[in-house]
Amino acid sequence: MSRISTQGLAPAARHALVRDTAAQLFNLEADLRGAPAAMADIQAARGPEASCICVKTSHSVVSRTAARSRTAPRGNLLLYIITEGATTFENAHGEQFRSSAGDVVLGSQDAIYRATTEGGADWSFRALSMPDALLPLSSAGIRDAGFQLLPAAATSPLATSVLAEVCKDFLQLDAQAVAASLRAVDHLIAPALAGAREPAADVADTLARHRVKLAIACMRDALASPSLGPDALALRLGISPRQLHRDFEQCGLTVGAEIRRLRAEAAAAMLRGQPLLPITEVAFSCGFDSLPTFFRVFKAVQGMTASEWRHGLQGPGGGAAQPT
Repeated sequence: MSRISTQGLAPAARHALVRDTAAQLFNLEADLRGAPAAMADIQAARGPEASCICVKTSHSVVSRTAARSRTAPRGNLLLYIITEGATTFENAHGEQFRSSAGDVVLGSQDAIYRATTEGGADWSFRALSMPDALLPLSSAGIRDAGFQLLPAAATSPLATSVLAEVCKDFLQLDAQAVAASLRAVDHLIAPALAGAREPAADVADTLARHRVKLAIACMRDALASPSLGPDALALRLGISPRQLHRDFEQCGLTVGAEIRRLRAEAAAAMLRGQPLLPITEVAFSCGFDSLPTFFRVFKAVQGMTASEWRHGLQGPGGGAAQPT
């Protein structure tokens, strides 16, 4: 992992470093006029095939001209996740689009484009750079359109989640794991660019794992709602309830049991953290629809009653009960 930062440099040196880095990493020209205090923090990690680059920069205008395009490596694609700020892009077809936090932008290393950050604010993104062979279903669509914003219908929480996880864990993942995740992304975005196909078995496994992870995160956000269930989760994830159940079964879980487990864990934390809060209030705050259900689920998950847990009594194994 290499890091490039303008922190502590004089303005002229900051500008020079930003311009040099833009040219070396992205083959871009950077126009920093109007940004006298230009700052940048860039971290780049290179793997056997793909690379991950995280950028935070102040106001700038960057462009890849036709001349620069001719010197850029061919057969290399870029996937951007915008994490902060807003930017206006114009691609080689004269099409303009605005990106903001959470958007996914697709492009290639040799695509002509211009990008301008808005309002002089900071702009942050993570970019995955890879040979187009790692995105066999999407590569032609990405190249044909030049720089483009992934359509909202395709920018599902799952696609963004998989990309974000690859960027976050890039240094801990081996080449095979990175390639598997990128194949999953390929299947997620391809329908918006070309035609959908049934994923291969390894891709299907990767997608199921990510969908379950995202579903559990959604559960945690909505535990207080008694209406939380497979239908609501599937709607939020943009898949069918049947698909959701299949994904959980593939991971050795069930949707209902996972919701009950998370509610019991949340209740356990409240019982210990807020000892004066009535048990009834704890139960309903965690989404249980009745006290009998709460008492039954809590004991099944924690191995003791709510009162025993709150008072730190011995667990079933003889040791002191501990929150999970």
